[in-house]
Amino acid sequence: MIDTLVFLITPDAAVREQKLSSYQPISKRVHGYLISPLGGHRVDGITLD
Repeated sequence: MIDTLVFLITPDAAVREQKLSSYQPISKRVHGYLISPLGGHRVDGITLD
């Protein structure tokens, strides 16, 4: 659920992470991307909202 949400909320960031970790699973991608400061606060704000 979160994977899809994040992907839909921030496609740009998701695509960037996908390119960097195309071999890694979505869960791993979202995890490192939620922790990352680049898209962390963005996703966090939307998730809290």
